[in-house]
Amino acid sequence: MCRPDDIFIRSMESHLEWPIALTRTWLSQQADKSKAFDSKLQDWMASQDWTFVRSDPQEWIAALHRSASSLAYLLMNRLIFYKALYDKFEDLPRLEIRSSARKPIEVYTNLQGLFEKAVHRSGDYEPLFYPHEKDWASTLVFEAPGAIAAWRGVLRAIGDVDFRQVSSDVLGTIFQRLIGPEERHRYGQHFTGDDIVDLINAFCIRSADAKIIDPACGSGSFLVRAYYRKKVLNPKKSHLELLSELFGCDISLYPAHHGSVHVPSSAGACDSLLRRWASLYTAYPALTHWAKLWRASGAGEFSMAGCQLSSVGFWGP
Repeated sequence: MCRPDDIFIRSMESHLEWPIALTRTWLSQQADKSKAFDSKLQDWMASQDWTFVRSDPQEWIAALHRSASSLAYLLMNRLIFYKALYDKFEDLPRLEIRSSARKPIEVYTNLQGLFEKAVHRSGDYEPLFYPHEKDWASTLVFEAPGAIAAWRGVLRAIGDVDFRQVSSDVLGTIFQRLIGPEERHRYGQHFTGDDIVDLINAFCIRSADAKIIDPACGSGSFLVRAYYRKKVLNPKKSHLELLSELFGCDISLYPAHHGSVHVPSSAGACDSLLRRWASLYTAYPALTHWAKLWRASGAGEFSMAGCQLSSVGFWGP
């Protein structure tokens, strides 16, 4: 018997197949047609820390599919979360692409406006929606002929779901599985096995009261395991206490988005804790920003002496 999250995820993945295929084909055609676009696309892929050989046809096709899939899944995550907020805050505008929006930039601006309203209405979730970030690749999912119509179909499918009837643990599972560990590994994000993460965390986290900063956290694997490490050390600690002692930063926008969903949903967090975590998770790489977040959390003045640093990425060259 299929669980509700299984049915929903299969439905969403089915709806995504068409826009992903359209985008992959369009990227391939544009890269073959324009050297300038080809160069910019490769630069964007490299900025995601993806490795590929452009001259190898199979690797290039895989890289194009990875790009189209990653962009589509990221947008899907944001759309689903908006719909969940819309069902909670009924004064938010309906999730739809305006009929007057016919160009990719118009559709992108339309959706970014909705995401900004969601951030303002909820008072949080900015790392999930990133309404003010300008990413070159974000509009690419709307560029292919037929892509806007395909995304309108996706929105109709999402619109049929009433998230007030979906429990927070099921919602967390949906987010986690839409871009789960296998997908993140498949689409190019670095992946460290739980055994290695647990070993490193065991050296770093000696107390259940330790505050953890991962300054190169990617999609949050170290912080997920740090949550469970601290829970084992003190089973009486609540979800809120544990999450309020975990901090993550990443220089890349997309992993920060993944992490702001991945960490609380993996820990079984409810909506209020997801909000709490999102407010502490950012794409800023600078230490001064960590300090600002630390003070904003009510944890007192920031001090490196009071933190445990946990990440292979931090120790690497």
